[in-house]
Amino acid sequence: MLQDSFHISLSSIPDFTRKHFLVSVSGGLDSMVLLELFHQTRQQFPSLQLSVFHFNHLTRPGENEAEWNLVDSFCRKNSIPFYGETWSDKTESGNFQDEARKARSLRLNVLAEKINTDFICTAHHADDQLETILYRLFTGASLTNLKSMSLRDGNRIHPLIGITRKELQVWAVKHGVLWLEDSSNASDHYDRNRIRHQFIPVLETLFGSRWRASLLLLASQSEQVSAVLNQSYPTWKNSSVHNDPSGLKIEFDGNSLYNEVFYTFYLERLLSELTQISFGWKRANELVSWLKSGKRRKSISGIFSAERSQNGFILIRTDKNPPKKNWKLTIKPSEKPKVWPEQQLYIYADGDKVIQPLSIRTWKNGDRFQPVGMEKPVKLSDFFINRKVPIERKHQLPLVCDSNGQIIWVGGLELCESIKVTSSATSIIKLTLAPHEKN
Repeated sequence: MLQDSFHISLSSIPDFTRKHFLVSVSGGLDSMVLLELFHQTRQQFPSLQLSVFHFNHLTRPGENEAEWNLVDSFCRKNSIPFYGETWSDKTESGNFQDEARKARSLRLNVLAEKINTDFICTAHHADDQLETILYRLFTGASLTNLKSMSLRDGNRIHPLIGITRKELQVWAVKHGVLWLEDSSNASDHYDRNRIRHQFIPVLETLFGSRWRASLLLLASQSEQVSAVLNQSYPTWKNSSVHNDPSGLKIEFDGNSLYNEVFYTFYLERLLSELTQISFGWKRANELVSWLKSGKRRKSISGIFSAERSQNGFILIRTDKNPPKKNWKLTIKPSEKPKVWPEQQLYIYADGDKVIQPLSIRTWKNGDRFQPVGMEKPVKLSDFFINRKVPIERKHQLPLVCDSNGQIIWVGGLELCESIKVTSSATSIIKLTLAPHEKN
């Protein structure tokens, strides 16, 4: 029964009846069913808090307004806080659906922080899972990227992830749920729509429902492999990646297929961290193949060059002027957090010990910094070496300084001992860094 499955999903969250859920609702079948299920649950557990977010893409005049009104009307009728936004700053892109997803996700994150919700909920269901896996299979599959969407990912939950669209439709009709069909779903202009309309029916004809279980099993195996590799990556990085006067020295032993699989994953993740873009399994595997070839040098995407060294290679940045991010800092009063962040772009500090106004800059020679737990300041360059920060990245990291010029936070890595929150703190503030464009 769909309600039972939904409640089982929520029950995986400790004390879920006292949590605040922000639900993303488009007005379509799946999200309106999700909203109705949450509404019924809230009637049963009044302590559960519920808010709704609706994002108007401004793509289908008339339909967009009708969807907004449907969701808003439901919320008004049932006394649910409603937050609606329009995508007024969109740009032309070759992948509208991907850009829309990113824009919606960003706004959800901002709203969740603003209204202090515990979880963001989306209406992704089992059919969405299969379409995503199929899309990845034919547009750049790798050993680790076929993993399916989980019930819970951090503060995001997907309570309908095990339910098919057909099951949602049957339940919606039975319970009188109103929804609107997005006319763009009928178009074959988008890749995902073509998969849904043209490819999946062929699979159903050839294999019945067997292909669904087989594909989900493959995704589960991919997730397990990815988890093992992610768990071992920090150990490999600490032991095999070292600063070098020319760049980064990376130790490599390609004597077995086992090592080749692991090294491809490790290099993909390392290069993605260095470039702040998804580097891709294929390009990382090309680098591994070069290492096995015996050739002396290799250019990597116009960003790096690699030169063979004893037991590995030296990675040298050839892009002499990597783009620098601009950063915006926000400061808000805060309660003592339940969970302390690790290496995030936000920290909690003792407000009485932070000397404002604050400023942001990047590393310069001679900088000193006192990490948490240290009795006195150390050279920031030594701190970077200890943390194995690549040479090019240390010029990119934002440094937050107080009005005296003291570095109180190395963004993404560590805060200063002098501002840490102790049991005697009477004023706690949250500092958040976010990239932004300068006008």
